[in-house]
Amino acid sequence: DDCPPEYLSYQIISDAINLGIKKYDTADAYGSGTCNELLNKCLSNLNTQIDIQSKVGYKWISANKAILDLSTVHLTKTLRQSFKLLGNSLRSIMLHDLTGDVETDINAIKFIHKYCIENISHPIKLGISNTTPILLDLSLSIGLPISFIQEEFNLLFASKLPLLIKAKSMGISTQIYSPLSRGLLSGKYDPNNFPEFHPSDNRHSYFSSITKKNIQTYYNLLKISFDSGLSLLQLS
Repeated sequence: DDCPPEYLSYQIISDAINLGIKKYDTADAYGSGTCNELLNKCLSNLNTQIDIQSKVGYKWISANKAILDLSTVHLTKTLRQSFKLLGNSLRSIMLHDLTGDVETDINAIKFIHKYCIENISHPIKLGISNTTPILLDLSLSIGLPISFIQEEFNLLFASKLPLLIKAKSMGISTQIYSPLSRGLLSGKYDPNNFPEFHPSDNRHSYFSSITKKNIQTYYNLLKISFDSGLSLLQLS
């Protein structure tokens, strides 16, 4: 999941734009903190306007570890840097993750919203990644204009379904990530023998958290795919 070399990044984005893909999701912490810088260099050589959404909140403290830091100092620094690098192409900002403390999380969303109003001249959509029904209700009750949420949802991890239904009823759009469970539901990996991933690769922690229940669900899905005549990838 690390960013590829600079020349390859440019080629991938150029090819994607030529194919008509104009919306991109990034984060200041992706690629060990280098993705927005690489994207900036790609943008400087492109003449087409694209729509970028980015996430803030994580901070790398070593080559292998990032922590969630929702302090105003860190948020100010990352918001300033994100808009500096991505400019007018940056149209949406979301809180990357939650601490679990509702007051801390809601204050972070309020701060992001306030920063954008006071410092950014073009309209910015506000979103939350990995949220909860409680935080969603509270955000809207105090007037925070949440436009969208971004959640993991797939056949192995479907616990967010009530949240997705709730968001839809509130007129909030949903973006799904990891529909193939980091590749597991593509049939690429053996759930009993995952390959070794670098600690900075999010598959390292993700596959370490796979439970026996998840693995049993995986094999149940394999049976369903076989009985239905579909591949696991098609079923997913």
